[in-house]
Amino acid sequence: MERWNSYAELVSASGVEDDKSIQTSWNSSDLLLSTEGGNFCDKTQIICDKVQENKKTSQDNLWLCSVNSYQQYKDKIWFYTSDYSDILAMNWISWFLEEFVPFFEQFNNTMMEIRSKSANIKPIFDLWFVPKNTEFAFSLNPQELIDKYEKWTSSLKDRINAINALLEKCYKVWLRFLPLLPVKNYEKIYIEFVDYIKKNISIEKITSIFVSGLFYTKDDYKKILRKKPGLDILYFLKEEDKYFVRESKKARKFFYNLFSQLGKQCFICLDKK
Repeated sequence: MERWNSYAELVSASGVEDDKSIQTSWNSSDLLLSTEGGNFCDKTQIICDKVQENKKTSQDNLWLCSVNSYQQYKDKIWFYTSDYSDILAMNWISWFLEEFVPFFEQFNNTMMEIRSKSANIKPIFDLWFVPKNTEFAFSLNPQELIDKYEKWTSSLKDRINAINALLEKCYKVWLRFLPLLPVKNYEKIYIEFVDYIKKNISIEKITSIFVSGLFYTKDDYKKILRKKPGLDILYFLKEEDKYFVRESKKARKFFYNLFSQLGKQCFICLDKK
């Protein structure tokens, strides 16, 4: 089926004169009602129906109450999602992508990052356009660490397949390597992992890469120890300064040197060598 390169092309193809009128009539109940009983409607038809409804009612919507203020702000504004949940994995419940991705397309200075450990990219393709203001970031870890610490998430292979499918269609994709875990034999595990990433992902097509370790403030570390006393990774961390409990300096330098191989677009939040 045909896929549009931008939200504007999708709106144009659906015969809509004013693309902003789409956001003025969208809300969660509208989208959920559109799929009542499991009948998943074509997204283009939903757009056309909602635009026509808006033209008839001319009702204001809270979504756009601050549009003018945002448009007057000249610097780029970033919104980060999925820090405490996986929006992509749970989109079948929330319909987050269907609501927010088109909403952010109306702005010129606003970007949204959707971070995920899921290979569920069907709702991305179901939007039928390639968003210019949304980037999809995938958190990656070695498979043996996924098996141990990221239960019920997509496998490394499935995540990479999802990344490559998005890159093939020119979506903006980020890679996130965090937190890096100083487990037993971490040097061997991560060397093989980075080699696997370089062989299976076209790194030059990736928009950005972010790398960081595992660290807590001392107060937070005490809280997480009380909450998760059996979590073994917590006992691999050390108090190396007066502020944080984190990996050893040796581990941080190893990770810095290793992930520096991924190129200039790789931002590494670790000690330099």
